[in-house]
Amino acid sequence: IKAFQQHQGPVFTIEYHPRELLLASGGADRRTKFWDLEKLQFIGETELETSAIR
Repeated sequence: IKAFQQHQGPVFTIEYHPRELLLASGGADRRTKFWDLEKLQFIGETELETSAIR
């Protein structure tokens, strides 16, 4: 089990890539974070201009 600590607030959703070892998480901080699950590391993010990601 691995815990990723990048969001500032609760995480509302996670999605796994169907063919790659990638994960995206979205939360109250209005950011989508991207993770490489093979290397177990954070690889990037995007930010929404409006409401939280649910």
